[in-house]
This record gives sequence, C-alpha cells and structure tokens, in this order.
Amino acid sequence: MGVAVRRAVTLMGFGAIVGLFVGGMITSVVIKSLVDPTVTTAFDPADGVAKPVASAAAAPSGIPVASAIPVPPAAMSALRQTALLDARIAEDATALSRLAGSGTASDIAKVLRTLSADAAIGADIAPRIAAWSSAEALSGDRAAFYAAITASAHSSLSDSISDTKAYRANAKSMLKVLARLAALDEASRTLATVAEVELPPVDLGAIAPK
Repeated sequence: MGVAVRRAVTLMGFGAIVGLFVGGMITSVVIKSLVDPTVTTAFDPADGVAKPVASAAAAPSGIPVASAIPVPPAAMSALRQTALLDARIAEDATALSRLAGSGTASDIAKVLRTLSADAAIGADIAPRIAAWSSAEALSGDRAAFYAAITASAHSSLSDSISDTKAYRANAKSMLKVLARLAALDEASRTLATVAEVELPPVDLGAIAPK
C-alpha cells in the first residue's frame, strides 16, 4: 500500500513539473505575440504545444505602392492661373465677335487693349509651366499663343481710330488667333487630369469648337 502511494505521489509531481514547463512555453509565446504583432501562434496537436508562426502580413508582397505623379508646385500654380486667364480671354473673344460685324472702332480698340494686357500676363505665366517636364510642350504653345495675341493687337491698334472698317477687319483677324485657345485649354486639362488636379472651368463662348 505504501509503495502505491509513493508511486502516485511521484507521478503527480512529475505531471506538475511537465505542466509548469508547457505552461511556461505557452506564456512565452503569448507574450512574444503581444510584443511582436507579426507573430501569431498555432497549436500543434502532435505534441500539444503552441508554437509561434510568422504572420502572412509580415511577408513583403513585392507589389510596388503607387505614388502620385510629382508636379512642381510652381508649374501647377501656373497651370491654374492660365485657366483663369483663359476664361478672361474667352470673354473678350465673345465680346469681339459681337463687335466684328457692326461695332465701332473705339469699342473694338478697348477689347484689343484688354487682350493685349491679358497676353502680357500669359507671357509671364507660360514659362513657369515648363517646370513640369510633361508640360514643356504646352508651355511653348502657350507662349506662342500669347505672343500672337500681342502682335495682332499691336498691329490693329496702329490703325487710325477713325477707320472703323479696318478695326472690324482687325477684330476678325484676332478671332482667328483666339480660336487656338480651345486646343490649349484641352491640353491643360489633359495634363491636370494626369496629375489629379481640377482646373477652374472655362466657357469658350464664341471660340468654342463647332
């Protein structure tokens, strides 16, 4: 009877030691998983021990993360300014189209002077767009457009203000120059879409494509 009791006590002691060992391992794994969120645990029924398993989230996907297209702030600011300027030039074009047939030389001259002033502003803005390499062509096209407006206005305003017929003809010539604005506005908006930037709306009015 004494022998059976001693064996039972021995087995209970051994079991307690094994239980403490296994419990310590589980506790260690749990603590590690709390400290390192990339590690999870899995229970292995073969030996009854919870083992650390690397989380799938920790593995690199190998897929590059998309980033926004880098656009220099100066170029983007210039692009927005040209949209505002386009709206003013389009308004002038609409006014000029009404005057080209029956307007007075004085009224036509006022619009031509306004267009000349707008072109001077545009000539200052256009080069800044080239700070964005993708917009270099647009920068050059806009610079040429503003230069053409300036040349047409200066030539027209050199005529005598008493020559109404000449001013009406000059108005029609200017409208042909201003017709290029539609393509420039479209090019600006295409680039703005690529950069995920919204430009102010422009009502092309009389020079809108038919």
